[in-house]
Amino acid sequence: MKTCSNCGVEKPLAQFVRAQCKPCRNQKIMAWRKANPDKYKAAKQKYYASDKGKAQKRKEEVAYKATGGRSIAEKRRAEHPVSEPRKQSRLRYQLMRRSNERYLTPFDAWVLEEAVALARMRRQVCGGEWHVDHIVPVSKGGLCTHDNFQVVPAYWNRSKSNKHTKRYFACA
Repeated sequence: MKTCSNCGVEKPLAQFVRAQCKPCRNQKIMAWRKANPDKYKAAKQKYYASDKGKAQKRKEEVAYKATGGRSIAEKRRAEHPVSEPRKQSRLRYQLMRRSNERYLTPFDAWVLEEAVALARMRRQVCGGEWHVDHIVPVSKGGLCTHDNFQVVPAYWNRSKSNKHTKRYFACA
């Protein structure tokens, strides 16, 4: 048995980190995190960028999958689908984020909405992840116009990055 230097309560040795009991230490850490959010975020990013942090992240992911966390989250999403206002909000955000022009024409906005809907439909019907891609990348001078959108598999879009301007044609 040991007495905590912070709360003064006598507890078993297993509940101690140095001179403080674990609940007191956790309370102190949480208070520091709340008072210093930027420092905490920077420290967390630095840790997860290190080899030790990457290994920990993989370990956490394995544990998450083992507990069924992913299937539980997917089940919850299926039971509570995204509301229509939230879908519209996401679409507006995508339009704003992806557009290199201040405003899209109504036709271009409609084409983009249809492309996003097509990507969702393909995800449901075919499986896999689908992206709305710019044929000519925005970083290479491509515009957010109706003739520069295509719906492609996510793996192809990620591997393509902004390296080329080839159109995607699926092999049957």
